[in-house]
Amino acid sequence: MDGKKKNGSGNETHDMDQDARHLESRVDNFSLNTLANDINKILRCTVSLLDKFEDLGTRLQRIEAELKKYQPKPKPEIPTEEKPPPYNPNICLPTFPDKFNLDVFCNWVKEVEFYFEYYRVPKHEKIDLVANTLPLEGEAFKWWQDIQKLNKKVYKNGPFGWTEMKMLFMDKFLSP
Repeated sequence: MDGKKKNGSGNETHDMDQDARHLESRVDNFSLNTLANDINKILRCTVSLLDKFEDLGTRLQRIEAELKKYQPKPKPEIPTEEKPPPYNPNICLPTFPDKFNLDVFCNWVKEVEFYFEYYRVPKHEKIDLVANTLPLEGEAFKWWQDIQKLNKKVYKNGPFGWTEMKMLFMDKFLSP
């Protein structure tokens, strides 16, 4: 032998290149398979999430439909031409009846409250307007003056409101 060591057929470099390519191919195939599996998992999760979103959307539509049943009906707006006039302290409320029963009193209260709402009477004006409807010679007028004096002396409270005034009138004139 000439001192050179022969390791094989001389195709070792070629064999190593083939092994490297084969290994790369196996790694590439493994990576591609792993990637494909991961993509499939993501797709399954996406489909599942889409199903859940569709279900939630359907539920939300049902809930909204149910809630609409309980929403107050919109009040029709008063057309611009027919809006009530602004408050005028000279409006004429119905006169307080001298003699009446429950029906007469209830009708009087309804009319007074209609005026208050229609003319948008401020709370602090209501009592004076109603007091002006009391006949000056009648029992109701004298009684109301006594109530106001008593309120100022004993309780030192501010003036009564319309609600309290109605209750006092009911107690005085409708009680058996």
